[in-house]
Amino acid sequence: MHCQAVVCRFVPLAPSMPAPSVASTLLVLALGTAAYASALVRPNSGSRIAVDCNFHKATRTSIVPLVRERKITMAAQAQDDDVPATDAPPLICILAGQSNMVGRGEPEKLSDELIEAVTGKGNQDRIFLMYEIDCLGKEGTPSDSGGQFLPLGRTAQYSNAGRRHSCGPEWGIAERLLQSDVFRGGSRKDIYFIKYAAGSTNLHRDWAPGGELFSGMVALAHKGVESIAAERLQNARGPEREGCSEGATIDPPHAKLKQERTRLLRDHTVFFWLQGESDASGNAVMRSSYKENFQRFVVQVRKALVLGEGTQCESSSHRTGTGLDLPFVASELDWPVNPNSKSSVRFAKRLREINLALGDACAEFSQGISATNSVPCAFANFPTSDNDGYFALSHHPDGHCDNEGLLSLGRNMAKCFCKSFLGDDGAPAQT
Repeated sequence: MHCQAVVCRFVPLAPSMPAPSVASTLLVLALGTAAYASALVRPNSGSRIAVDCNFHKATRTSIVPLVRERKITMAAQAQDDDVPATDAPPLICILAGQSNMVGRGEPEKLSDELIEAVTGKGNQDRIFLMYEIDCLGKEGTPSDSGGQFLPLGRTAQYSNAGRRHSCGPEWGIAERLLQSDVFRGGSRKDIYFIKYAAGSTNLHRDWAPGGELFSGMVALAHKGVESIAAERLQNARGPEREGCSEGATIDPPHAKLKQERTRLLRDHTVFFWLQGESDASGNAVMRSSYKENFQRFVVQVRKALVLGEGTQCESSSHRTGTGLDLPFVASELDWPVNPNSKSSVRFAKRLREINLALGDACAEFSQGISATNSVPCAFANFPTSDNDGYFALSHHPDGHCDNEGLLSLGRNMAKCFCKSFLGDDGAPAQT
């Protein structure tokens, strides 16, 4: 494996600048080629090579080490020799669903105590968000993070549909995860949220495998995790960096990058699902087929993200004893009920059908009695209340969860994940 030690950048000629002579151009190319060759021949020198040729200020060529601003360090399982040895691994959280997963939260109203707990001292540069929201445009213009991971903060997510900064359950998820033993004990470090969500969308048709939302979600997950994998290989220690100078980047082969992406998706990723209101308000077939549709969705997501990469999820966790095996956590759904409104009571009963379907689907997966075989899947249900078996979250007047409701959803999903897949039933979910 070679070290990619240099990069050349060419600044276009400004319209007002006179063109350089042929001799000047040839000299620039000769100096650049010589410097590049020198860098490759002396990979251990650690030198910083720069050639700044300015003829009539027309062309500038710089050759410098290609080093990213922030090193992402992750740990590999010690039992697997082909994984580079680095620091504590991250947890990657894929967030998918409809409007409450998009989030109608008001980040400017999040408490200073929460902001400090999640992003304050000791957590700086540890929690990131990449997102594409309102992808089908059913509730407004789509928004995204520009294909980049942004530090989680009050201004991390912007909604073009709402024309304001917004937030979803990710704050509650992050808060609860940081309280878990694996993060407090240092066996995991960074948290990466990859959110792909769209309001007013149903599982029956919009999220069906092979459709636009399904394909877009898989593409964003691959893109986000591959960027983490590239940083992981770049900052690897040991044999991966043999012969490379300090700060030089590694140019991993495509196969190696793909392998690392698959490993991260398989062993260090959890999928959070928050969807079903549109199916509840749809026709009877949407409700009656929700369990089968959800099970098919889960199986196809796993196939697209991991199993389709030519590996078996089960083999890793059995081999190392540390892999998460890409678990799914599906949240119970909640909507305010007006007992004096027949339509509201009717919708509550239909939403209950979806919740029962989600619970049954997860139970069949986890017990291995599903026709689609055993899958690590858990249902994040809430304690029941007097409201016809529902736990009433805090909502906006339009029915969507407000800040407190979204925090409750996030904390509860994270608690379910920690209890079901990390064996950690420590801090209670705050509701």
